[in-house]
Amino acid sequence: MGFPRDLPLKVRFVAGVALMLLPMLGFAGAVEYLLHDHQQVIAQMVEETLHEKDPVVELDLAGRRLLGLVHRAVMQRQAGDRAQVQAAQNALDEAFRKVAGGPFAQNEEKESLRTAKAEWQVLKAASNDLLDRVEVLADSEILSGYDAIFQSYDRLEEHLHFVLTIANEEIGEHLGELNRIHRRIYLLTGVIFLASIAIVLAIGILLARSIILPVRMLQGGARELAAGNLDHRLPAPAGPRDELGELIGGFNRMADALQTSQLALRELAVRDSLTGLLNHRHFFRVLHEEFGRSSRYHRPLSMLMIDMDRFKEINDTRGHLAGDKVLREVGKSIADQIRQSDYACRYGGDEFAILLPETGKKTAFDFAARLQQLIGSRPTVLANDEEIRAGISIGVASFPEDADSANRLVAAADTALYRAKHEGRGRVCCPSS
Repeated sequence: MGFPRDLPLKVRFVAGVALMLLPMLGFAGAVEYLLHDHQQVIAQMVEETLHEKDPVVELDLAGRRLLGLVHRAVMQRQAGDRAQVQAAQNALDEAFRKVAGGPFAQNEEKESLRTAKAEWQVLKAASNDLLDRVEVLADSEILSGYDAIFQSYDRLEEHLHFVLTIANEEIGEHLGELNRIHRRIYLLTGVIFLASIAIVLAIGILLARSIILPVRMLQGGARELAAGNLDHRLPAPAGPRDELGELIGGFNRMADALQTSQLALRELAVRDSLTGLLNHRHFFRVLHEEFGRSSRYHRPLSMLMIDMDRFKEINDTRGHLAGDKVLREVGKSIADQIRQSDYACRYGGDEFAILLPETGKKTAFDFAARLQQLIGSRPTVLANDEEIRAGISIGVASFPEDADSANRLVAAADTALYRAKHEGRGRVCCPSS
């Protein structure tokens, strides 16, 4: 037996205190004040966290989009659509203006943002210079310029991640304050219970029980979040919500927001924004890990290097939006066909790569032939209902037959792809007959 859960917390306090001594009203008022303070702390925590993180995440997204445009232009040795590049640069400038107005209180955050902005100016000038001269530069000059841009972008990202790390530390401090408020509520509730037991023992026990259990859940939940367990959620109370029920709902919404932000940052680090496949950098990390495992346990490993046939003609005749849609459709077809244990990435521009662990050359070749036929038979339908059939050429290489290292496996697959293109496109080839 206990107080009805559909009664608001204030009503339950008044009902309990009415049966006790009048001085208990003072204790009830103090509990209500602490509960209100507790709700304000959670609301401020969510607002400050998102207010600091959102502009930095937006800045990171704008930087990745610009880097993708520069990468595409470099791979195709064309200046590309300067309007898109300019728009991406303007988006980065706007993102920096938003970040400059953020609630960053620590000097380390402000200094990192200033350094990131200065690094952005270097990156902006370097990318503009490279794009202005990409059609006339030698390959070595292009690679050197692009490498400098990529290193500058890495430094910019390091400063942004440093700011996000400080923001997460501030969240930990807020959670510590949350624990202190919980303890104060717990102590005050205990005082009410001890003062009331001499007068109306049963009423005091029921009143304390209706408050302590949700408070303990909140305290345990705060500890879980402080320990980094962002999957932790508190059970929502059944029926109409009282103040503590709203507090639990606010706690769960805060945990949802933090987890969503963390997952978004992780995805940005490993996924290609256009196709959703792995990006070039993460793919090479997986490649070296899988090659090491295959070499250590003497297991086969195959790699497919895929290139779109006459993709430049699609961009030139139907526009880059049509080309992007074709790339997305090809990426989706690849993702649909690979196993859960396989890895697919957008290697760069109109090239894709697939890593097939525990797969010998013949099986990999057969899979490549099926994939080549499937993609060739699936048209991409544009906005004007025009259909484009994209053809692909595939190079297949395997360990241990074609390579004894991860880098040589890539080179062998690339050689096989060159052979497929040289022999007339729309083919699947190995490094040698």
